[in-house]
Amino acid sequence: GIFDLCCKTAMSSFPNPIAHEDYEGNIECINLRSVVADELLRVRMDTKMSLISEIREKVVIIGQELANGTNAGYHLSVVGHSRGGGYATVLGYYLASDMYLEVASAV
Repeated sequence: GIFDLCCKTAMSSFPNPIAHEDYEGNIECINLRSVVADELLRVRMDTKMSLISEIREKVVIIGQELANGTNAGYHLSVVGHSRGGGYATVLGYYLASDMYLEVASAV
């Protein structure tokens, strides 16, 4: 069934964005489902950036506009459905672990 398909889906290893933090079970690399993570984290040849980096840049620009030049920060929600839910989960994890992203609350 679908559960067996999900369990057998290929995994890819990526650097853990919170590996610098001290917590039990901390590891240098994390395994993510290849279908979603490879698309988001692959560095593009034309821009030399990953899709996550490109989205982050846009989040910063729009967030600054929403904050109207104040240091109030902004709230960010990342959502999706089906494959978009996978994208939202991986993107949300990476954005939430970004210590330089100035959001007012957890992603």
